Amino acid sequence: MRPVAMEELLAEALRRLFLKPGADYYRGFVEELAKVGKLALEHVEEKTNEEKKSKEKTESYVFRLYRLEEGGGLKELGIRLIIRKVGESIVYFLEFEDVERWQVFFKQELEMVEKAAEVIRERLPVEDRLPYMLGWVNSNVAISGGLLEMSTSHLWQLAETHALFDWSYVAEPGVSLTLEGPEPQFYAHTSLEKLDEAIMKSAKGGWLKMLGIRAESWDGLKRWVSDHWDEVINAVKKRLKDVEAGSGFDLAGALEELEGLKSKLDDDKIAREVVAPALLLIQEERLGVNEETLRYFAAAASGAIDGDGYVSTAMEEVGLTSGERAVALLWAAALAAHGIKAEVKGAGRGFYAVAFGGDAARLARLYFLYGAPLLEGDDRLKSHKLAGAVELGARRLDIRWEGVRLTKSGIAADLTISEAGIAVKYNVYLRNDILLEFTSTDRSRAELAARLLRLAGVTAEVKKVGGRDVWRVTATIDKLAAGREELRKALAQIVETARANGWVDEKKAKRWLEKLERGRVLKEGWPKYKVGTE
Repeated sequence: MRPVAMEELLAEALRRLFLKPGADYYRGFVEELAKVGKLALEHVEEKTNEEKKSKEKTESYVFRLYRLEEGGGLKELGIRLIIRKVGESIVYFLEFEDVERWQVFFKQELEMVEKAAEVIRERLPVEDRLPYMLGWVNSNVAISGGLLEMSTSHLWQLAETHALFDWSYVAEPGVSLTLEGPEPQFYAHTSLEKLDEAIMKSAKGGWLKMLGIRAESWDGLKRWVSDHWDEVINAVKKRLKDVEAGSGFDLAGALEELEGLKSKLDDDKIAREVVAPALLLIQEERLGVNEETLRYFAAAASGAIDGDGYVSTAMEEVGLTSGERAVALLWAAALAAHGIKAEVKGAGRGFYAVAFGGDAARLARLYFLYGAPLLEGDDRLKSHKLAGAVELGARRLDIRWEGVRLTKSGIAADLTISEAGIAVKYNVYLRNDILLEFTSTDRSRAELAARLLRLAGVTAEVKKVGGRDVWRVTATIDKLAAGREELRKALAQIVETARANGWVDEKKAKRWLEKLERGRVLKEGWPKYKVGTE
């Protein structure tokens, strides 16, 4: 990085503070901070919180912020501007010393998070929350001093984790100054007992019971994994043939490190990254791969992707991230055990288990089908990772039809949308319109049906039928015509078969076929999970 003058750094920090669209979201905060632009800064020799925690030498500039008062006096704002060099980039951050004073300016964001969390709790397709929680613990949610805690600048991440962990404390310790303008940094924590409760519940009648695991707490689960570490290592060795080592990645060294982790699982910093992929390997060994086990696999993987993982539609990649190469190998083996080949590689300070091409598309589909819902409304609530997974996962989706028949109410057929190991059968009715329908007393199954339709390019929502515990997903021809080509072709073949049998008149069939052939220039948009504030 070329040398940068302090004046240049300060100018860039202030530019980002007033940069739109961030400044529009947080206009009240920016206006209160600046007060007609009379802002003063004082360079101080202080260490940042990151420097105090880090053992590595970092380069930072710290400034205290003041407001110029009438008469020339200075009023301290209780905010520090921190400019820190991280590798080849520069980070700009406003750190609040008086958090409560500034929290009022982000009240709307916290209200949005609460409403979004309510939607997510209702829409999670896997009833047992533990695999989701362990996926997040594997990535962004740390365990320290009896607390579960996380920091994020993304409202959708805060909402999703709030739905799972029910944070007891949420605050904004500061604001990042990004190229999109100011973005609040959120910090949340709750007692480790939240995870203990989920483990106990799962062991009594959920995922852990299926695996034959008896544990009543996080400590108990760590001990169980440690006691069965040989089973984990044997499962990894069995899958090594399906794991590709990237350039410079020492596969033998990673395996040796992994074998040595058994004695270190009392350390939460290590155990939190290990438990989720270790349990997924044990799941495959004991229960095999089927639709039920894929649900738990995808739930755990979704938390890991939502945290530190990534989705790239351009490169056709989905990656899981770790600070340890042994854990990257563990994840790659867990992916391979569930039919997804991955490459392990290292880059900078991180290590990755990455799926490419068709394997990435399959992982993206599972992530979308069984992860948290894609929220709409305010763009800050929409997960860019999940949006990318919809686009990537739609590739190579299997759609087929069968059984065109006459019924008392008209013409019907079956249409199945499937992803290897997971399939949903819909009813297709040809009446005055083409109607596709799925009905179930299992809400999670209806949610899966709606998500598969979205992967096929059709906007669909789960709706309750009257006052009964019955859930329905429907789509008529206007929405179906906006779907992917494979779906439109299947529906066209159903119509043509009915016409050939003389069950539908020529004029009606022609109108439907033209609509399906033409599709829509402007396709239907994202799922209608709208969450916002008045």
